[in-house]
This record gives sequence, C-alpha cells and structure tokens, in this order.
Amino acid sequence: MVGLRLQPRRERRGAGLFAVRPDILKHKGAAPRQTASELRRGPWGLA
Repeated sequence: MVGLRLQPRRERRGAGLFAVRPDILKHKGAAPRQTASELRRGPWGLA
C-alpha cells in the first residue's frame, strides 16, 4: 500500500541550472501541502 506518491518537476533556471520541486500526487491521511524547491546543477556538458 502506498501512502505517499511524488513526481519530480524540473524547470530550467539558467545554463545547466534547474529548480527541482516534488509534486505530491497522493498523500493518504494528510491535507495537501506546498513543497519547497531546490536549485540543482545538471551534469557537465548540459547547456
């Protein structure tokens, strides 16, 4: 049984820089909440 299901969303913010935010698809037993995003760098060579 799955109580929490997430899907990552990526948005390009610059050359090789992405904002990653998890979208909550299913969360049993709790009200929907806003999730925080993180800035991450892509692998070398990704423009």
